[in-house]
Amino acid sequence: MLQFAGNKKVKKLYENQQSLQQTHFSHEKLTELPKIVQRYFQFALQEGQPVISSLDLEQEGFFRTSLDKPFEKIKGKQYFTCNKPGFVWIGKTKKFTAVDSFVNASGELKIYLFSIIPIIRFKGDKINHAELLRWLGESFWMPTNLLPGKYISWQPIDEYTAKLEMSYLHFYCYYIVHFQANGAVAKIETERYKGEKLEKWEGTFHNYQKTENMMIPGRIKAHWVIDGESECYADFNVKRFNFVFTEETSS
Repeated sequence: MLQFAGNKKVKKLYENQQSLQQTHFSHEKLTELPKIVQRYFQFALQEGQPVISSLDLEQEGFFRTSLDKPFEKIKGKQYFTCNKPGFVWIGKTKKFTAVDSFVNASGELKIYLFSIIPIIRFKGDKINHAELLRWLGESFWMPTNLLPGKYISWQPIDEYTAKLEMSYLHFYCYYIVHFQANGAVAKIETERYKGEKLEKWEGTFHNYQKTENMMIPGRIKAHWVIDGESECYADFNVKRFNFVFTEETSS
């Protein structure tokens, strides 16, 4: 089964979920944000939108483990918690299953040959940073995660660009966010560890769709930028979103 290798991780993720204090979105709370960020939330969220508590989704697309290797077809399932940042992603190709996670402020990547035999495991500070960056970047599927508050802040750069910052426990991460004129996010960029070295990383967002009254991208592409050249290594289309909102968890 696709999720076989990550079942324990998913269970642990939800066991440590926390309730959210804010339950609904209001445009009145955005007046101090950069204008383009206000426009993004006006584009992505409706007044009174319930705050997302958790999300699970299914995706398919193409992935390559190295920039000098060909793309392979991949299917994935992913599980997110929102107030306590965390996720588990289980991706499967014909050859391997990968379990990528950030649970209890600890990141980990495991690779299983034919979904059964563990062959690679990555842990440590660099993985922790990369996994929290992944949670933050993929929060554009969960726009209420990005509202200013306990962990999140926004800083202006120019008319169509802003800096998204996250401080969580002893972690810090950021994205430079590039917006379209209507407020939709076109691209995010940051620095991530590729092996032992920090390299420029970009994510691009495509195929916005209205889901549960929110405007969210149906397709995300991930790129390494090496010597000024952008190289795509992941291209995912989401086939199903399943949101849980605060009003559902509190009822």
